[in-house]
Amino acid sequence: MRQSKLVWGFFQVFSALLIISCGRTSQPTKITFKVLSGTSYDLVKNALQREQEKLPQKKGRVRTQTFRLAKPVFKRLKTGTFLPQLANAKIVSAWGRPRVPMMSYVFTVPQGQKAHLSLEKPQFEISEDKIELTKASKPLVWGKKQIEFREPELGDYFPGKLFESHQIGNTVYVSVFPMQVETKTGKVLSLVEGNWELRLVKTPEKQTKVSHKPALIVTSEKLLAGAKELQQFHQEVLKTESEIATVESIAKETSPIDEKELPEGYKNPEEFDGVVRKFNPEKGTGYDFTTAKKIISFLRKRSDEDSRFRYVVLLGNSENVPPSYYFSDKEGFDEKGVTDQCYGAGKMCVEPRLAVGRLPFSSDQQVSNYLVKARKWLRNQKQAQNELALYGGKAFKTSPLYIGELGTLVTINKEAADWKGTTKHFQTEGSFSKADVRKLVAGDEKASLVYYLDHGLGNRLFVGDEFVSSFDIQNAEPREDSLPPLMVSVSCINAAFDESLLLDDTLSDIGQWGVVSIGTALLRSKAGAIAYLGGARSGLGSPETEIDENGNVEVLGTTHGLQLFDGFVDNYRVSNGQKLGDVLIETLQKYSQTQGNDMEEFSHRWTYLITELLGDPLLPINREAKGERGYSLAKSEFEHFDNSTGFPRLVVEEKKEIPAGFPVSKADGPVTAKVFELVLSEDGFSGEKLIKTESLNGNRAASITLNPETELAPGKEYMIKLVNEEGAPRERHIVFSIGEGSK
Repeated sequence: MRQSKLVWGFFQVFSALLIISCGRTSQPTKITFKVLSGTSYDLVKNALQREQEKLPQKKGRVRTQTFRLAKPVFKRLKTGTFLPQLANAKIVSAWGRPRVPMMSYVFTVPQGQKAHLSLEKPQFEISEDKIELTKASKPLVWGKKQIEFREPELGDYFPGKLFESHQIGNTVYVSVFPMQVETKTGKVLSLVEGNWELRLVKTPEKQTKVSHKPALIVTSEKLLAGAKELQQFHQEVLKTESEIATVESIAKETSPIDEKELPEGYKNPEEFDGVVRKFNPEKGTGYDFTTAKKIISFLRKRSDEDSRFRYVVLLGNSENVPPSYYFSDKEGFDEKGVTDQCYGAGKMCVEPRLAVGRLPFSSDQQVSNYLVKARKWLRNQKQAQNELALYGGKAFKTSPLYIGELGTLVTINKEAADWKGTTKHFQTEGSFSKADVRKLVAGDEKASLVYYLDHGLGNRLFVGDEFVSSFDIQNAEPREDSLPPLMVSVSCINAAFDESLLLDDTLSDIGQWGVVSIGTALLRSKAGAIAYLGGARSGLGSPETEIDENGNVEVLGTTHGLQLFDGFVDNYRVSNGQKLGDVLIETLQKYSQTQGNDMEEFSHRWTYLITELLGDPLLPINREAKGERGYSLAKSEFEHFDNSTGFPRLVVEEKKEIPAGFPVSKADGPVTAKVFELVLSEDGFSGEKLIKTESLNGNRAASITLNPETELAPGKEYMIKLVNEEGAPRERHIVFSIGEGSK
């Protein structure tokens, strides 16, 4: 009976969630709908047919639940477009496409049961007029290499599917799309009612039960001594048992995975001519695709045999242990990527099951050096001066916003954030420089976790217009008390691990800046980092921002790589005693299943596939002490802005009284206000000039003494930072401009 309740709980909670979400919003606008005629099924039959085809020939026990949903409401934005506001829902941000809601639910079924969910007799209402839904903008690219995005092609309906379900083990993930956009007319279809049918089908019992250790080291015979040393470290220091399997033995004894299980890519090898070295069996060089397919098959079989098998360590560079796959994506841009995700995921490599990390070493000595660093990390982790270090600046000169700073602030501006000490290396604080990053890669940061947002170029990590190279990192000398951190970054290509297989310029100027990526250099360096989580190719992602009528910059969320990585940082925060791999697998499952990302859309799929953990997934995370959560942020209450152009603008006219100060709301503690003039040059916003710093008593409403006539100038743009001085160092950004010719 208890297992049955788990399944029925899905119907009860899911139906309630939809009813609540469609009835809550802010700033609602009246939009009328009418009942769709009897052709409703015809309009969505293609979306339903795909799910119907997945149903088994012999249906198991059927559970049915009727549901009815409330009518949707919408928020009108400054642009005049509309955004659906659904509580408990995520908005799908796919470039050039209408932003529609996606709801997620997760439930479990009894062991040995396969869930088949279907939607029967769906009924819709359709808007009487076109609704101009806001569309997602292009994701930012965190590298110096330009990427040309293709204009997206839309079918008759978007998203063109009503729901998806995926089962991983005995956990079922359901994604529901309750709104459909009729692309030719712009009208919106809203799901009103229908029946959910759930069929549980018993899966064939395994003839033999096989027990495996929780972790597996996959390596080459060339690194067998290093693998045994790593295995001993797992058992004696980390108290976790691991086994060793060599690439050579897997290649001899295992059949390859069916290529139908893989996405588009190297199964059409001619597409990679001039990009990836072809395999030369005599020399053992180039990309060994056949062996990669065999390793995928081997790991999936092992996972099916024992659900306790969870962690995979790939010990070796890309010639010792081949990448799981090279994939291509022709839908959004003509880019080719590399991934290890196929080693740990199910069909099409986007259903994460195993935590996979790569130690990109080419010698046993490099393994030994890494284990010395790992022991130091375990020893010094609890004594770290700060638990979290944030690095970021402007990153994108085309925007007045400090994207790198705003993106990292998501981690501490959350109400639940309770980090034991946070340090901020921000451009606006004068602490985001090449010298600061050199200290970071030498282990002098004294923080156990680093979140870094700026550009990358494979063997270069940018700090504004400057950079630190792979050569710099590998030559860094650590001190005895240094702490090599776990580093997380969206920087382009800096988690690449396949340099020996490349024919193109993915890693450029290698003679000058280094033959390996930043991530590989961080692990191979005696200083550097204990692990690096980032992108093996071009990183995408943006903070989703909105500027209100008072100039307050609100970060509503993040997309793509920023969403994945700030999700990882948040999962790290709530973990204690878990392994690094546990946090990784939870992050990947949330990103791909429950955070509003459609894995059939190219940019979401790309972000997932290029994500690479360079490091040992068995490393433990210990958060024994937690810090203060801090207090709410003050905000601008300035009411004299002209918002007619969409950006807050102060127009100072002759014979008109000038506001005496800049009012801000109450906070629950002291606040420091910093006022900057944003410096505009030919290539965009190139920097900032500090005008003044002022301490505010946060226990009451306050005012910044800012005189528009003497301290501000027409045609200029400005930013104010309000920083909490006690507890978590949260901060708010406020932006505005001064009307041209207003004085």
